[in-house]
Amino acid sequence: MSYASLKESLKKSDIIEKSYLILLKMLYSMNSKIAVKFEFLISMGYSLDLKNPSTFNEKIQYLKFNEKGILITNCADKILVRDYIISKGYRAILNDILGVYDNAEQINYDLLPNQFALKCNHGCGYNIICKDKSQLNIEEANKKLNSWLKEKFGVLHYEPQYFNINRKILCEKYLESESGGIMNDYKLYCSQGKVLMIRVITGREDHDLKKYHFDKNWNFLESNTSESMNEIQEKVKYTEKINEIIEISENLSKDFKFVRVDFYVIRNKVIFGELTFTPTGGFDTGFTKELDIWLGSQIDLN
Repeated sequence: MSYASLKESLKKSDIIEKSYLILLKMLYSMNSKIAVKFEFLISMGYSLDLKNPSTFNEKIQYLKFNEKGILITNCADKILVRDYIISKGYRAILNDILGVYDNAEQINYDLLPNQFALKCNHGCGYNIICKDKSQLNIEEANKKLNSWLKEKFGVLHYEPQYFNINRKILCEKYLESESGGIMNDYKLYCSQGKVLMIRVITGREDHDLKKYHFDKNWNFLESNTSESMNEIQEKVKYTEKINEIIEISENLSKDFKFVRVDFYVIRNKVIFGELTFTPTGGFDTGFTKELDIWLGSQIDLN
């Protein structure tokens, strides 16, 4: 079986996918580097070269094993990263925090507004978005939050910046677009103070993610859609805030060989999202091999 056909089988068969995850977890518990190389081959379709990395995903894998430290850990922490943002002079772009908790039982829902977002600070995907508190199943939400707090995020896929984060729950102000839906994401891929690429993600509202890639001058690079250029330009319009988020990203990324800086733009106001050091764990298939190579060539590991 080829790697491509195995990858397709993983998508189509729950049994094969579960067996693959069990194998991955076993490999990561034994030897992270071997596990990363195995997963990379299956996910990306080519062998990982950690000695002479050239593509974007290869360089992310290289940095996972070679760039560690308290600054990266603190900036991966959704609570402590706020101190870093403030130290750079950007307090105004932070979303409001309504509460920080050691466990779900500490949350007093009576004191929270009707809409809010609950998150865990030590990983990705730990989000509960509440649009109407009267419809929220608090018991189920608390059970989910406490379960997330027990997870050591980053062991699978080896993302060591999450290992030593002091796990907590945070509650943030609910954000929505002008139309009342989920905002577009602006994700700026940066290296040592330079913006290399901007990824714009739309379609979260209807679970139909579309990814559009631009250079820092807003020249279109590629997307994962078959839309015409006119359709893309209509859907992902240039905003005057692009220059502002580029400037902010360049200042925030000066300390890192690579970091992705995420933003929302709501009612002409820039809101900081997070700093991400290992997008998709370094297994990002959201762009073509050509863009993977080009983006990798822009990252200087020296």
